[in-house]
Amino acid sequence: MSSEAPSPRCVAAFDFDGTLLSGDSLLPFLRRAAGWAGLGRAAIRASWQLALLPLGGVHRDRAKAALLAASLAGRSAETVRQIAEEYSGELSRRLRADTRRCLEWHLAEGHEVLLVSASPSLYLEPLAQQLGIHHTIATELAEVDGRLTGRIVGVNVRGPHKARLIADWLGDVPRFLYAYGDSAGDRELLAKADHAVWVARGVVGLPTERPTPPGQRRLSRRKRHRRPLHHHERGHRSRGHPEE
Repeated sequence: MSSEAPSPRCVAAFDFDGTLLSGDSLLPFLRRAAGWAGLGRAAIRASWQLALLPLGGVHRDRAKAALLAASLAGRSAETVRQIAEEYSGELSRRLRADTRRCLEWHLAEGHEVLLVSASPSLYLEPLAQQLGIHHTIATELAEVDGRLTGRIVGVNVRGPHKARLIADWLGDVPRFLYAYGDSAGDRELLAKADHAVWVARGVVGLPTERPTPPGQRRLSRRKRHRRPLHHHERGHRSRGHPEE
């Protein structure tokens, strides 16, 4: 009988805005769904919440909720889904070359790949299908009688919510978690990863750390935290967009 430790389940979790995509995806989507005039009116209605956006934290969540409600409430869910489907195709052509290469490497290695983002699932789920991503955890929007309410179902998937939802999805099975993120909203997720990559403006290389058997996990983590971060692994705070 072999005494070799079993290989852990390997999962790679990718944030979207700023990580797989350069910049913001939410505002261009709302512009397509509501039109320039509709988005302008929505920004006016949500102006006081948006004014507090730079304070971060709960103000970021409130600003996003207000802008979504003002932009999408009452719109046909089917029409918005069609817009989201078309938009996802555009996004697939705008991905960062370096982090997309990492994503494709994980897929080729047979890892489970997860897209986890505060952006709406309306366009992230079809995008994930196009890219071969196995599962998506993203912000869900409520629908009543075929029309969007603009309200968020559950939580805005960022910060501690992002880390908790991934932990729930992973369960108690031993695993090796790679995670990629770029903003303060990814800190809790990256802190729980076995191999964390802070995506900054430099070019992100392919992972150099391989999965370790569960019994060696603690030693591996201690070594990882002692080594200096490469330029592409250094974190930075981003305050400019409500979905981060």
